[in-house]
Amino acid sequence: MRYTMYLKDKVNRMWEAWEALGARRMEYKELQESLPHRSCKRPHKEAFLLEPCGLNLSVCSVEALPKADKTKELEEALEFIGRMLHSDTELREMDRTPTPPPR
Repeated sequence: MRYTMYLKDKVNRMWEAWEALGARRMEYKELQESLPHRSCKRPHKEAFLLEPCGLNLSVCSVEALPKADKTKELEEALEFIGRMLHSDTELREMDRTPTPPPR
C-alpha cells in the first residue's frame, strides 16, 4: 500500500517535472523564432533526471484509502504474503499446527 502511494507520488513528480521542462522548451522555441535566422542555435537533446525522494505519506494518508472487501482471493493473498518471509523449517512447522477457525 505504501509502495503504491510512493509510486503515485513519483509519477506525479515526474509529470510536473516534464511539464516544467516542456514550458521551458516552448519559451526557448519562441525566443529562437524572434532572433535573426543566423543567430539561432540548433536544439539539442536534454538530459531528464528525477531526483529520488523519500516516501511522502502526507500526500495520501492510509485512512483516506477505501477499505478492501474480504474475499477469498484477498485472504489467500494475505496468507501467501505472510508465508513469504519464513524459512522452509518454519513453514513446515506452521503447516503442522492447526489453524484457528475463520472469523
